[in-house]
Amino acid sequence: MACREWRVAEHRRVIGWLRKHRNYLPLYQRMKNEVLEDPYAYARLKGKCSRYRRHKRGDIRLIYYVQGCLVVIVAFGFRKNVYKELGCE
Repeated sequence: MACREWRVAEHRRVIGWLRKHRNYLPLYQRMKNEVLEDPYAYARLKGKCSRYRRHKRGDIRLIYYVQGCLVVIVAFGFRKNVYKELGCE
């Protein structure tokens, strides 16, 4: 689907994580902007979490899904924890 302008919604777990790890806020903003340029450019997860996509930078993951013209960011954080939070292990 081609959207002229993507909207974004952030899950409260993302907001909470960023409050605890404020030094990752600039990285989060960059990754979010990259996703909003083309949300379908990033890899889809497999198995029971196949509705989600991930954008990765080192050990940091931004997990989201696309619904219409809305990008819903459901998790952001370290690789070792982010998949456990979603139950995607």
